[in-house]
Amino acid sequence: MYNSPVVVCRITDVFPEASYGCSPVPQAQVPWNWKTQLCHHFTVGACCPKGPLCQFAHGLQELRTVAQNRAKKEQKIPERHKTKLCANFSKSGSGVCLYEQRCQFIHPSDGELYQALFSETLEFDRMLKTHLAECQALHAQRLQSPDPNERQMMEDEINLKVRVWNFTHPKKENYYDLHAMTTGGAINYPNYLVK
Repeated sequence: MYNSPVVVCRITDVFPEASYGCSPVPQAQVPWNWKTQLCHHFTVGACCPKGPLCQFAHGLQELRTVAQNRAKKEQKIPERHKTKLCANFSKSGSGVCLYEQRCQFIHPSDGELYQALFSETLEFDRMLKTHLAECQALHAQRLQSPDPNERQMMEDEINLKVRVWNFTHPKKENYYDLHAMTTGGAINYPNYLVK
Protein backbone atom coordinates (compact mmCIF):
# COMPACT_ATOMS: atom_id res chain seq x y z
CA MET A 1 0.00 0.00 0.00
CA TYR A 2 1.30 3.45 -0.95
CA ASN A 3 1.62 5.99 1.84
CA SER A 4 1.47 9.61 0.76
CA PRO A 5 3.93 11.85 2.58
CA VAL A 6 2.54 14.19 5.22
CA VAL A 7 3.03 17.81 4.20
CA VAL A 8 3.35 20.35 6.95
CA CYS A 9 2.93 23.75 5.44
CA ARG A 10 3.37 26.96 7.33
CA ILE A 11 3.51 30.41 5.86
CA THR A 12 7.18 30.65 6.88
CA ASP A 13 7.89 27.39 4.98
CA VAL A 14 6.64 28.91 1.72
CA PHE A 15 7.71 32.51 2.33
CA PRO A 16 10.60 32.52 4.85
CA GLU A 17 10.67 36.31 5.00
CA ALA A 18 7.00 36.48 6.00
CA SER A 19 5.92 36.62 9.60
CA TYR A 20 2.54 36.02 11.17
CA GLY A 21 0.34 39.04 11.67
CA CYS A 22 2.09 40.97 8.92
CA SER A 23 -0.42 42.35 6.46
CA PRO A 24 0.98 43.09 2.97
CA VAL A 25 -1.90 45.46 2.20
CA PRO A 26 -1.34 49.11 3.20
CA GLN A 27 -3.55 49.90 6.19
CA ALA A 28 -5.46 52.67 4.38
CA GLN A 29 -6.55 50.10 1.77
CA VAL A 30 -7.57 47.26 4.08
CA PRO A 31 -10.97 45.93 2.99
CA TRP A 32 -13.61 45.57 5.69
CA ASN A 33 -13.35 41.76 5.61
CA TRP A 34 -9.51 41.45 5.59
CA LYS A 35 -8.42 38.35 7.55
CA THR A 36 -11.79 37.99 9.33
CA GLN A 37 -12.05 34.28 8.47
CA LEU A 38 -9.55 31.44 8.52
CA CYS A 39 -8.06 30.41 5.18
CA HIS A 40 -9.65 27.21 3.86
CA HIS A 41 -6.25 25.85 2.79
CA PHE A 42 -4.86 26.22 6.29
CA THR A 43 -7.93 24.73 7.98
CA VAL A 44 -7.53 21.53 5.93
CA GLY A 45 -3.77 21.46 6.46
CA ALA A 46 -2.73 22.40 2.91
CA CYS A 47 -0.39 25.08 1.65
CA CYS A 48 -2.05 28.33 0.65
CA PRO A 49 -0.96 29.35 -2.86
CA LYS A 50 -1.40 33.06 -2.06
CA GLY A 51 0.89 33.03 0.96
CA PRO A 52 1.03 36.39 2.77
CA LEU A 53 -1.14 37.98 0.09
CA CYS A 54 -4.12 35.83 1.07
CA GLN A 55 -7.04 37.86 2.40
CA PHE A 56 -7.89 35.09 4.87
CA ALA A 57 -6.14 34.50 8.20
CA HIS A 58 -3.39 31.88 8.36
CA GLY A 59 -3.83 31.00 12.01
CA LEU A 60 -5.56 32.47 15.03
CA GLN A 61 -2.83 35.08 15.52
CA GLU A 62 -3.81 36.72 12.19
CA LEU A 63 -7.57 36.57 12.77
CA ARG A 64 -9.18 40.02 12.96
CA THR A 65 -12.66 41.42 13.46
CA VAL A 66 -14.59 43.62 11.04
CA ALA A 67 -14.54 46.35 13.70
CA GLN A 68 -10.72 46.24 13.80
CA ASN A 69 -10.55 46.62 10.03
CA ARG A 70 -13.00 49.50 9.98
CA ALA A 71 -11.16 51.24 12.81
CA LYS A 72 -7.85 50.89 10.93
CA LYS A 73 -9.45 52.24 7.78
CA GLU A 74 -11.06 55.20 9.58
CA GLN A 75 -7.77 56.12 11.24
CA LYS A 76 -6.02 56.69 7.95
CA ILE A 77 -8.24 58.63 5.55
CA PRO A 78 -6.02 59.62 2.63
CA GLU A 79 -5.26 63.34 2.31
CA ARG A 80 -6.74 63.31 -1.18
CA HIS A 81 -10.02 61.70 -0.06
CA LYS A 82 -12.94 63.29 -1.97
CA THR A 83 -10.79 65.96 -3.68
CA LYS A 84 -11.23 64.79 -7.28
CA LEU A 85 -14.21 63.75 -9.35
CA CYS A 86 -14.64 60.01 -9.76
CA ALA A 87 -13.58 59.04 -13.29
CA ASN A 88 -16.87 57.17 -13.68
CA PHE A 89 -18.74 60.50 -13.46
CA SER A 90 -16.34 62.51 -15.62
CA LYS A 91 -17.15 63.38 -19.23
CA SER A 92 -15.62 60.13 -20.47
CA GLY A 93 -17.09 58.00 -17.67
CA SER A 94 -19.90 55.48 -17.59
CA GLY A 95 -22.03 57.24 -14.96
CA VAL A 96 -21.82 54.21 -12.63
CA CYS A 97 -19.19 53.49 -9.96
CA LEU A 98 -18.89 49.97 -8.61
CA TYR A 99 -17.43 51.27 -5.32
CA GLU A 100 -20.45 53.51 -4.63
CA GLN A 101 -20.19 55.02 -1.11
CA ARG A 102 -16.79 53.38 -0.52
CA CYS A 103 -15.19 55.29 -3.40
CA GLN A 104 -12.58 57.84 -2.37
CA PHE A 105 -13.53 60.18 -5.21
CA ILE A 106 -16.41 62.66 -5.55
CA HIS A 107 -19.84 61.33 -6.61
CA PRO A 108 -23.19 63.06 -7.26
CA SER A 109 -24.24 62.05 -3.73
CA ASP A 110 -21.48 64.28 -2.31
CA GLY A 111 -23.62 67.41 -2.76
CA GLU A 112 -21.61 70.64 -2.73
CA LEU A 113 -18.35 68.89 -3.61
CA TYR A 114 -20.01 67.50 -6.75
CA GLN A 115 -21.65 70.82 -7.63
CA ALA A 116 -18.28 72.59 -7.43
CA LEU A 117 -16.97 70.23 -10.12
CA PHE A 118 -20.24 69.93 -12.05
CA SER A 119 -18.82 71.40 -15.28
CA GLU A 120 -16.38 68.44 -15.42
CA THR A 121 -19.12 65.81 -15.13
CA LEU A 122 -20.73 63.46 -17.61
CA GLU A 123 -24.13 64.90 -16.65
CA PHE A 124 -23.00 68.44 -17.50
CA ASP A 125 -21.50 67.25 -20.78
CA ARG A 126 -24.80 65.61 -21.79
CA MET A 127 -26.76 68.73 -20.87
CA LEU A 128 -24.33 70.93 -22.82
CA LYS A 129 -24.60 68.73 -25.91
CA THR A 130 -28.41 68.91 -25.75
CA HIS A 131 -28.26 72.71 -25.30
CA LEU A 132 -25.89 73.13 -28.26
CA ALA A 133 -28.02 70.85 -30.47
CA GLU A 134 -31.12 72.93 -29.65
CA CYS A 135 -29.25 76.15 -30.45
CA GLN A 136 -27.93 74.66 -33.68
CA ALA A 137 -31.49 73.72 -34.74
CA LEU A 138 -32.63 77.30 -34.04
CA HIS A 139 -29.72 78.65 -36.11
CA ALA A 140 -30.74 76.41 -39.01
CA GLN A 141 -34.36 77.61 -38.79
CA ARG A 142 -33.22 81.23 -38.62
CA LEU A 143 -31.07 80.89 -41.73
CA GLN A 144 -33.93 79.31 -43.68
CA SER A 145 -36.50 81.93 -42.73
CA PRO A 146 -37.30 84.41 -45.55
CA ASP A 147 -38.84 86.97 -43.16
CA PRO A 148 -36.28 89.41 -41.63
CA ASN A 149 -38.52 90.05 -38.58
CA GLU A 150 -38.77 86.31 -37.89
CA ARG A 151 -34.99 85.96 -38.29
CA GLN A 152 -34.45 88.75 -35.73
CA MET A 153 -36.89 87.13 -33.29
CA MET A 154 -35.09 83.80 -33.66
CA GLU A 155 -31.74 85.49 -33.16
CA ASP A 156 -33.03 87.07 -29.94
CA GLU A 157 -34.37 83.66 -28.83
CA ILE A 158 -30.98 82.01 -29.47
CA ASN A 159 -29.07 84.70 -27.58
CA LEU A 160 -31.51 84.58 -24.65
CA LYS A 161 -31.19 80.79 -24.54
CA VAL A 162 -27.37 81.08 -24.31
CA ARG A 163 -27.56 83.79 -21.61
CA VAL A 164 -29.94 81.64 -19.55
CA TRP A 165 -27.61 78.64 -20.01
CA ASN A 166 -24.61 80.65 -18.82
CA PHE A 167 -26.54 81.86 -15.78
CA THR A 168 -27.96 78.46 -14.77
CA HIS A 169 -24.90 76.35 -15.66
CA PRO A 170 -21.80 78.37 -14.80
CA LYS A 171 -18.65 76.64 -15.95
CA LYS A 172 -16.34 78.84 -13.89
CA GLU A 173 -16.58 82.23 -12.25
CA ASN A 174 -16.59 84.99 -14.89
CA TYR A 175 -16.57 82.46 -17.73
CA TYR A 176 -19.29 82.92 -20.34
CA ASP A 177 -19.80 80.54 -23.23
CA LEU A 178 -20.52 82.41 -26.47
CA HIS A 179 -20.26 79.44 -28.84
CA ALA A 180 -23.95 79.13 -29.68
CA MET A 181 -24.66 82.87 -29.85
CA THR A 182 -25.19 84.80 -33.03
CA THR A 183 -22.52 87.33 -34.02
CA GLY A 184 -24.67 90.23 -32.89
CA GLY A 185 -25.45 88.50 -29.61
CA ALA A 186 -21.77 87.85 -28.91
CA ILE A 187 -20.91 91.49 -29.61
CA ASN A 188 -23.67 92.79 -27.30
CA TYR A 189 -23.15 90.20 -24.52
CA PRO A 190 -20.40 92.12 -22.65
CA ASN A 191 -22.70 95.17 -22.44
CA TYR A 192 -25.46 92.91 -21.06
CA LEU A 193 -23.06 91.56 -18.40
CA VAL A 194 -21.91 95.02 -17.30
CA LYS A 195 -25.47 96.30 -16.78
